[in-house]
Amino acid sequence: MPTRRSRQRAQALAACARHSARLRPASCPGALRRNKTLDPSPGLPLREQVRYDPTPTRLSAAFDENMNTGFPTLIHERVAQCREGKNPKSICRLSSGWVVIGDVQFLRGYCLLLSDPVVKDLNSLSEEERKSFLYEMSVLGDILLHITGARLINYEILGNAEHALHAHLFPRYEDEPKEVKNRPAWFYDKSYRASVEFDINRDKALMEEVRNELNKRNMIIEQSACHNAGKPAS
Repeated sequence: MPTRRSRQRAQALAACARHSARLRPASCPGALRRNKTLDPSPGLPLREQVRYDPTPTRLSAAFDENMNTGFPTLIHERVAQCREGKNPKSICRLSSGWVVIGDVQFLRGYCLLLSDPVVKDLNSLSEEERKSFLYEMSVLGDILLHITGARLINYEILGNAEHALHAHLFPRYEDEPKEVKNRPAWFYDKSYRASVEFDINRDKALMEEVRNELNKRNMIIEQSACHNAGKPAS
């Protein structure tokens, strides 16, 4: 027989499926509106409509389709692009790595800190390097709180899919659906997460605000990368 906990989980996931189907990409949390004309996919079992999936939503189709890029992970590839000024999502470089805006913006202001040099995990850093990475990550969180008006920041260092150190920073909002509001961001339906893609025209202003706030704190070490941030790669 299902336990009370499993029943509660099933109920929460069912509610998440309903909300995920109603959310429009242009109105992600932070500016959330619900569209009641859409329903969950008819005829599909619940387990195929929504599931906890902590795999990062990757929009780099070329990387996914062709793993022979010469880079061991997507993080290595993105860091190389940042160094060359070819990553349109790059905001700037700090002492511990690169601040980039997320490929998807289902939670407005989602950013990452990519370690540079790239290492396998936090435990691969020296004591001072760990302090630097975690401190700069927390300051980036302060800035996102200030800019977005979020109620809190979720910090996640996973490394399950991409074995290279990177931190996810998810602003969380008061107007999120209650079924996912107090759960990790990965409880949002994966198809919905992928539907709210990075848009330079929409997101450039936020990127510039993050950069300006970091600059006020004298934390930016590579201004040239910031000048290229937000410009499509040639």
